[in-house]
Amino acid sequence: MSQLPVRSGHPSVSPLESLRLGVRHRQLSASGQIAWRSVRLAMLCTAISLALTAILPGVWRNLLGGAAALCAATWVLKLHWTSVGGRRFWRWSLLISIGMMVVPWSPLIITGRSMLSILLLVLLVLRPYHFLRDLGSGRRALTWLGAMSLVVAFLVLRGPAEATNPLAQVLHHIHGSARFVLVTFWVMCGVWIFLGVRLHFMRMRPKLAVAGLLIAAVPIGLILTLGVLGAWSLLGAGRAEQATAVLADQLDLVASGNLRGPGPFGEGFGEALLAPGEDPADRPWMSDLADAVASAPFDPMPPAIWLDLGGELWAVALTAEDGRPVLVGGRHFGRKQLARLAESTGCLVGMYNESESGWSFGHQDLGDDSGLIGGELFEDSSDSGVVMLAWPKHVRDAVALDTDDDLFILSRMLPFGAAPVEVWRLGDRGLARDEYYVGLHTRPGDALAYFTGRENDLNMVVVIALATIAVIFIFMEAFAFYFGLRIVGGVTGAVGHLHKATEQMASGNLDTSIDVPNEDEFGDLADSFNEMTRAIRIAQEQIVQKELLEAQLETARLIQQRLLPAQMPNLDGFQIAGTSDPSLQVGGDYFDFVEMPDGRLGIAVADVTGKGVPAALLMANVQAGLHGQALHPGTAAEIMGRMNDLLYASTDAHMFVTFALIVLDPTTGEVESVSAGHEPTLLIRPDGSYEKLEAGGLMLGMLPGFEYSEVSAQMDPGDVLVLYTDGVTEAMGPEPVAQLVEDTSATEPVEDEDEDDDELILPFFEDHRLIDLCVARRHDTAEEIRQALLSAVRNFAQDVPQSDDITIVVVKRENAA
Repeated sequence: MSQLPVRSGHPSVSPLESLRLGVRHRQLSASGQIAWRSVRLAMLCTAISLALTAILPGVWRNLLGGAAALCAATWVLKLHWTSVGGRRFWRWSLLISIGMMVVPWSPLIITGRSMLSILLLVLLVLRPYHFLRDLGSGRRALTWLGAMSLVVAFLVLRGPAEATNPLAQVLHHIHGSARFVLVTFWVMCGVWIFLGVRLHFMRMRPKLAVAGLLIAAVPIGLILTLGVLGAWSLLGAGRAEQATAVLADQLDLVASGNLRGPGPFGEGFGEALLAPGEDPADRPWMSDLADAVASAPFDPMPPAIWLDLGGELWAVALTAEDGRPVLVGGRHFGRKQLARLAESTGCLVGMYNESESGWSFGHQDLGDDSGLIGGELFEDSSDSGVVMLAWPKHVRDAVALDTDDDLFILSRMLPFGAAPVEVWRLGDRGLARDEYYVGLHTRPGDALAYFTGRENDLNMVVVIALATIAVIFIFMEAFAFYFGLRIVGGVTGAVGHLHKATEQMASGNLDTSIDVPNEDEFGDLADSFNEMTRAIRIAQEQIVQKELLEAQLETARLIQQRLLPAQMPNLDGFQIAGTSDPSLQVGGDYFDFVEMPDGRLGIAVADVTGKGVPAALLMANVQAGLHGQALHPGTAAEIMGRMNDLLYASTDAHMFVTFALIVLDPTTGEVESVSAGHEPTLLIRPDGSYEKLEAGGLMLGMLPGFEYSEVSAQMDPGDVLVLYTDGVTEAMGPEPVAQLVEDTSATEPVEDEDEDDDELILPFFEDHRLIDLCVARRHDTAEEIRQALLSAVRNFAQDVPQSDDITIVVVKRENAA
């Protein structure tokens, strides 16, 4: 198993922990922690307020529930206050409006509450919620869920109790204003969070599951909601039509019945318009009514009409005499008759007309003698636009229409349906058509019971059909949900494989691979990941090999440095300077000084083929051979021959050495020079002339028994002897050859036979630069000449990396004193 190397600089952090540290975990700032604490406290106070309002009765509901709501409103305003500019204006405006609300005077309370509502709307709706940015993604999601739950609770649970005295009215308005603040705040929090939702805190699988659930559930929820609302509206419209049909039948009965006696109606109608035997002249207003009927704009004339006489509803029969409508008689339609209509429809029934205060709801007391339950809802019911209100016996426990005395909204009486009723009103200008409505209210459970009752067998057929369709939809949704889960599973499974593989790779396992059957982008990503792991594994192996090579090179450098002389020999009448500048890749350059038994000094410069440790070991062999052979008497050529035979016998066939040996007699200045395939030794005279000592033969180790030739020279005072390796003459510069030819030669450039070869050949330092420099610096000391040569080579190469070792030995004979 391939393992990633562990850095010694981080012993306490594992690779897997390093990967986890690379995952962003957002930490809350100080302001974020304060905001999160305030949000939780505001939610807690709001929940307590809702619970107290739902449980406590009467004034205690407003007192304790309002106190909790006021505390929660204070917290949310404090939380939102950081986003508000012009705080002094807002502070004084809110205080003034609240002060107006606590004064026990109804107009001032209403004005203060309206002013406070406008200020809070502007403050809570139009100002941004900056504190939400300080919360993390997960906490924003929790805030959204909590806010929506609280908003739903506000809708389904009952609100503040109605006020019965000035003090209770103040508590009621304070409680209502605090609830208004809370509802607006939580709704706007939900809106702001929804607009910026990202769900960064969730993993891939639950995130896709949430997305799929929303995509599947939202249409179903909308369809169910529309279905429920549609069924509710259709049922309500049917019941309203039933109520108007009953009223129309009663008009027909009035038009054909005995209007002065009990008639066939029994208790179905109230008192007659005229008692039996009563003369219309005994009632002066009857003449006005008769005149109004005679001049009424009927088109055509109905046999009976509904008539509003001083706020009371009458069913009046008409006839035609001489082409004019004549009042025959009528029956009073009172509370008991409306109650019987409620019994027939099974709903709370009300008769409403449009008053100056607008459409509203109320009822009149039916009395206990009717067997029905009634009660006053409005103290000013005479001005509310409500004529009568009644409900059947089976809903005795229903309390009101527009109050919140029921704990849950599903147990309250809800609007169910309405239908218009044509009613004529007697006024100063005669009869005029007025707008009346018969309105129905019921509870959801009662509506369901009506729909599924035994007397409605056809509805049961509809229910069964709808249930069958619902089951089919459920199966279709289950299939779609399962198919969506399979798709999500394919995506998350591929992501899971990738995540697991990255963790294994982070732990050091480079042999890991991903087998994903997907033929989509995840499959391509898995293939790319496998290619990446293979590339990293190969790169790791290359790194290991490089590190081993660097270790070998370091070992070779140590060997090379130890083989080189630690100091220059001190020879009377001569200056000696030598250096070896290794390249980045260690080669086999070598120079040394050997004292002969006869007092002469051997000066050697060598260049071993190859790099690294093998070249360094061969260099050590050359050094040992030189020092061993120098102990035996002989000329330079003989020493070279014996070294050649020794290296041939002890080295590989592909290993060779170029070698230059100078034997210097310090007393006479005589020099013996032999070269085994090495660069020629330069002898520079004081007058600027020079010689190349090139005698010798093949490189050492190529052929056994090879006889080398040597050359002798006399080194006079002022002469300079220069030995060097090819690292000097073959040092490369940055300029291409074509540029050098263009600058230094006027001849036409030679056309390249290979026109497709665009490679530029870099120039070398070459012999002529070496010779020119040595001649120019011949009067300097040996050390100065050595430094000048090194500086010239480095200046020539500039930024080109050094490819070979540079070795230079300079020997200068001093002038006689």
